[in-house]
Amino acid sequence: MSTTIEEGLVAFMGTVGAFTAIVGVGAASRFYPAGAVPDDVKTPYATYRKVSGPRDQTHGGSELARPRLQLSHWADDYLEAKQLAAVTVAALKDYHGAMGGVARSAAAVDNEIDLFVPEERRHQVIVDVLLWHTED
Repeated sequence: MSTTIEEGLVAFMGTVGAFTAIVGVGAASRFYPAGAVPDDVKTPYATYRKVSGPRDQTHGGSELARPRLQLSHWADDYLEAKQLAAVTVAALKDYHGAMGGVARSAAAVDNEIDLFVPEERRHQVIVDVLLWHTED
């Protein structure tokens, strides 16, 4: 079974020292799939979800996919959320290379949105990333 782009993203971000210094690494990492955040999570933390997953359509066939992934950076303090988002942007902006088990990929940061979620009393900075990659 091949590695998904989400698994590749998690593996790649686990190698970014500035990111793991904030959210932790390995089993202690606070980088979760959206909707899978523990109730007692310590901030700051980050979540990810695939928002769309278009594929290039050609007459000869194409293995190129270009999903949009949304990475949300959560913190009690606005500047802390912005700092974590800036680390993500620096790591993914114009990246070309392997992402975990995904051999060929390229990233482009497409959008950034700042929010405050009153019911959680947390700041959220969303970064949309386009991740072109080949599928097996």
